[in-house]
Amino acid sequence: MNVSTRIILALSNLAFSANLLAGEVTITVEDKKDRSVLDTIVELVGADPTPIKDDSVEITQKDKEFSPEMSIIPSGSSVLFTNEDPFQHHVYSVSKGNQFDLPLYKGTPSTQIKFESPGIAKLGCNIHDWMLAFAYVSQSKHLVTTGTDGKAYFPDIPQGEYELRIWNPRLKNNKKVISQSLSVSEAPSLEHSVVLSLRKKIRKPARIEKNSSYEG
Repeated sequence: MNVSTRIILALSNLAFSANLLAGEVTITVEDKKDRSVLDTIVELVGADPTPIKDDSVEITQKDKEFSPEMSIIPSGSSVLFTNEDPFQHHVYSVSKGNQFDLPLYKGTPSTQIKFESPGIAKLGCNIHDWMLAFAYVSQSKHLVTTGTDGKAYFPDIPQGEYELRIWNPRLKNNKKVISQSLSVSEAPSLEHSVVLSLRKKIRKPARIEKNSSYEG
């Protein structure tokens, strides 16, 4: 057997071993009435998490609302908050690890906000107190949002121990991420179900201000 043949066989064995070390993971998310839950964030965090930084995330204020209402922001990424309304907003968060304050501004502020701490950042406006949005600060590249069937599918997860993190803005305690331990073994596939306790809506509808001297 020549050297080239030995190298090819070695590489083939490595590739085969790598395939054995990875498996498919499917997480099914339902409510207490066995209904599939759409738009639930599912994240698998291993011993060596590798978030992919993304500084292109933008959260807009328009018609006295945040858009989008829910954002996924990799840890260490910076976010641009733009105001498309003809009046000022004052955007802030008091969530632990991701506190910030953007005083009254129109258009595009000169400062971007960096989100460092994994978890939930709840966003509000000091002028329009009904305005609400959430930022999920992720820690791993293994992150999926459930579809209409309530399933999050991970096709290629290496064997090992993981922290399964689940979050939905309709959680009764939507300031906290649900956390469970999950072990991915040598089996070719793993299926796991999670039942959530949900409220009907994220929040009450926007309130119409009356008898206010503020232009917004």
